[in-house]
Amino acid sequence: MSAQEQMRRMLDELMGTRRNGEDNRPEKLHYSSSRVCKSFLLNCCPHEILAATRGDMGQCKKVHDVALRADYENSSKRYEYAFQKEALQHLKSFVAESERRTQFAKVKLAETQELLSTEEAARAVLETYFETGSKPVM
Repeated sequence: MSAQEQMRRMLDELMGTRRNGEDNRPEKLHYSSSRVCKSFLLNCCPHEILAATRGDMGQCKKVHDVALRADYENSSKRYEYAFQKEALQHLKSFVAESERRTQFAKVKLAETQELLSTEEAARAVLETYFETGSKPVM
């Protein structure tokens, strides 16, 4: 990426896409579009927050554009859209999915521990048998 492209990106991030008076992107996408991640506009997209962590969910299917975030933050109508509700629903579904995965992991852990305790008991019986030379009583 050239220095000019980096500066253009930084200006878009700071001032929005209409910093020159026109929308300078080839695809004219408004921050209210259904393709734009509303959680990203509010700085709370779990895909971005958990990137490169154990809970990484991969890339978000919706558009994450810092210039659109700047447009949203500079807009006088931003409270009319009520994106907070949509972001809250997104976060609730994420929490529900995380809790489901946690429950699944707990069940698998309990099964593994049960199996290990059974194996440990069998190992103890066999050790007793070999040490004493008598048949184990079951």
